[in-house]
Amino acid sequence: MCTIISSFQFDTFDSISHMQQFNNFPNEFEFPLSYYPQYLALLEKMDDKCCNQLFVGKGFSSCFKQMLSNLVIGKVSDMELDLAVSGNLFFTGDNGFYFDKSVPAAEKKEIVSELVDYLKTELKTNQKIKAIIFMDFYNEEMGFDFLETKNFSVFPTEPDLFMDVNPEWLTFSDYLKAISSKYRVKFNKVKTQNQYLEIKELSAEALHNNEAMIWQLYKNVAENASFNLGILPKDYFTILKANLGDKFIVEGYFLEDKLVGFTSMFIDNNYLEDHYIGLNYTLNADFQIYHRMLYEYVRFAIDNRLSIIHFGRTATEIKTTIGAYPKEMKAYLCHQSKIANYFIQPITKNVIAKKYTIRNPFKKIEERELEKG
Repeated sequence: MCTIISSFQFDTFDSISHMQQFNNFPNEFEFPLSYYPQYLALLEKMDDKCCNQLFVGKGFSSCFKQMLSNLVIGKVSDMELDLAVSGNLFFTGDNGFYFDKSVPAAEKKEIVSELVDYLKTELKTNQKIKAIIFMDFYNEEMGFDFLETKNFSVFPTEPDLFMDVNPEWLTFSDYLKAISSKYRVKFNKVKTQNQYLEIKELSAEALHNNEAMIWQLYKNVAENASFNLGILPKDYFTILKANLGDKFIVEGYFLEDKLVGFTSMFIDNNYLEDHYIGLNYTLNADFQIYHRMLYEYVRFAIDNRLSIIHFGRTATEIKTTIGAYPKEMKAYLCHQSKIANYFIQPITKNVIAKKYTIRNPFKKIEERELEKG
């Protein structure tokens, strides 16, 4: 389906496969991980209760391919509200739009402005969709504040966490040497508490055999979250591993041969994307499993010569003790009903981001100079 609005043409597709078949779909684009066509295609094959995807592209019929937007139609489990979410429900960060690098900032703003009008018009035909949300814009990004002039309310979300992996760290021991004695003591305490944990990389077969426990551990974490936009299908991890191979890593944490936790991550060039985890909270208190997971992400990144770890949101303060730094984010919400939207706006204005203290585990310059003698 093609729609002309002003000077822009937007093409709408309900499947990534349909879009890839449309004239010269830009397979050569350096897609971010959340737009990786194979990953999006796998989501479509999973349980349709997970989400329904709608893709909107601009300029795919021409040689100048400019913008790709991913709109996810899903239900907010906490509120039983059908939402159209611009973004990816399963990745933290600005995943609602992808632009060719040649598009200037001013034109990006113009395209998104008209795309919003287009989406509002299109979604009016879907009586189930009650609201539109544009998720996870970093505060320093191009000005999306113009959305407020289109009756969107802005509110802060939890920050996104990243960690730069120093190329001079050739082993995990090098990382430990770079942190101050206070945080080395902390690491040693964690190591002592979970010394009996065994960590194994899980194959697709192992994931399939442990599917029920994997999903239960995942649900422990998902249901503990303050806000959840969707629950993964039971075979999510198995299907991703079977199809993505070494690009998707799952590590199981075992205590006396019992699976008590797991981590999952995507590997994209020099980038580690921390994905979902699962945890036995009862055992976590005694064995510090979650802290061990964070350290193991760092170890994995160093061993595989990766330069960036994307930790995602939640547990901000704990992640900064490992060496992560936060990037503040915000979201925009608009209800299809003018009356409902009128009452939403004062509520979102009073939303206050959770406070946290940034910890810096790394040695200060004075300490490093003192050690050098």
